[in-house]
Amino acid sequence: MMGDHPLQRRSGFPTGAASGRIRQSTKSRGMLDIRMTGNQTVDEQVVLNGADTRSTNPGRRHIMRFGSRGAAGLAALAGLKIADATAAASGTPQTPAITTNDYYSLALIQNIQYLEATYYLYAVTGQGLSAADTAGIGTPGTVTGGSAVPFQTSIIQQYASDIAADELTHVRNIHAESILNGFAMPDIDMQTAWTTMAIAAGLIVPGQIFNPFADETSFLLGAFFLEDIATAALGFAIQSLSYHTNLTYLGALLGAESYHAGTIRTLLAKIGGGAAANKIAVLRASLSGANDDSGILQPNGDVNIGPFGSQALLFRRSYAQTLNILFLSSGATAGGFFPNGVSPAFLPMALG
Repeated sequence: MMGDHPLQRRSGFPTGAASGRIRQSTKSRGMLDIRMTGNQTVDEQVVLNGADTRSTNPGRRHIMRFGSRGAAGLAALAGLKIADATAAASGTPQTPAITTNDYYSLALIQNIQYLEATYYLYAVTGQGLSAADTAGIGTPGTVTGGSAVPFQTSIIQQYASDIAADELTHVRNIHAESILNGFAMPDIDMQTAWTTMAIAAGLIVPGQIFNPFADETSFLLGAFFLEDIATAALGFAIQSLSYHTNLTYLGALLGAESYHAGTIRTLLAKIGGGAAANKIAVLRASLSGANDDSGILQPNGDVNIGPFGSQALLFRRSYAQTLNILFLSSGATAGGFFPNGVSPAFLPMALG
């Protein structure tokens, strides 16, 4: 799908027809270039390349991928487990089977990564993912809305640039390393959905428009809405997956997303955005249908470091609860930030 190694952090952001319209400063672009060209650590190489399993599971790269190997793909959709036929025939140790649950779980996480990467890339560069990064199984969607944020505060701009680089890397890694072989990006709404969310949360009233790209505070509120969706979904996915390499990768991904979420919370608390953030948290909990969220301010006015339950552990949301929030409607199969559904379209039904 991409010419260079899919796990290598490439310099800069995607180029294309929109490249001439980037409205971010040279300084900001340089920070992203530096962020994207750093060498991977040993831990990253182990997690992303599967180096910890190759000596004992040499057949992992030959796992049948969805839609590309006929009967094997159909077996996956039927809920069966797919084993490495090559390894079995040669008598070498077999790769642990991939369950359909793992398959669909990773598909949902991939959709969330598309959404987050699109948001941060537009905020920092004024453009989204490249054609190469959105291609995959199915027809790639388009993005409505989105623009560069007119940052005024250096530290907020730096954090936004750093998170954007991380999210782009996540999109590329999950394409390369998951059993999915990469579903194409679905249609994403970066315009109307934000106003719908803000009205439902009580941030604005009908007739007004909420644009998270208009200023720094609005940007941080949009980031707050997205980040806690990602962490709660990852927390649930980790407890439900069975294939150890997927567990290792998603555990590391949850760590990264949690750092992002904590940073956004801290910045919002610093600039007095706690009350608005609390309204967003109430909306997420309402759409989820459970008491599974908490804002930035506690009832006594003190700051709240994260969305934790009674055991001081991260709230986890089921796939159905996560989709309710993304669609901005309970029980829907499309809408909100994914106006025509996620990729693949049958994912909500498959996840139950």
